[in-house]
Amino acid sequence: VRDEMTNEHMTTELCMTELRNCQRLSRGPTFIYFGPQKYGYRPLPTEILSSELVRLIEVLVTMGNDVELLEKWYRADVNAVPPVSILQPIDTYLVHFLNKRVPKLQARDSGIWWGTLPKMQLMVRKASHTLYVNGKMNHTEMHNYHMAVTEREVMQPVI
Repeated sequence: VRDEMTNEHMTTELCMTELRNCQRLSRGPTFIYFGPQKYGYRPLPTEILSSELVRLIEVLVTMGNDVELLEKWYRADVNAVPPVSILQPIDTYLVHFLNKRVPKLQARDSGIWWGTLPKMQLMVRKASHTLYVNGKMNHTEMHNYHMAVTEREVMQPVI
């Protein structure tokens, strides 16, 4: 996966697109899963219904959490129906994330991003779990914030 795909948060979509292409073009098995000892990478959703993001942020604020990162990195697309909030490309705020010409600056911005990501992942997981426990989110909605890419691939319908 190229850095540009990581920058645009498209790694999961790339994996799912390739799996669908294999299913469409192959005559035989298109995917074999060998269960590892670990669950796998659990990305942030690239799109969240804006109404759902508001609920996630509200519950985090109620629990005393600073939600500045989520408010910064997710931007509303009010033209979408229903409105969604989109995870911004990394280089929107960390302009040297892809800058291979200045490795020191790229390393700095890359380090900042890989430190920021787990904080946001923890926030949305904690908030979604709290909403689920309080009956304000169903299990499928909650699990979307906890699911690994591998699980998404395994759940991809066979055609």
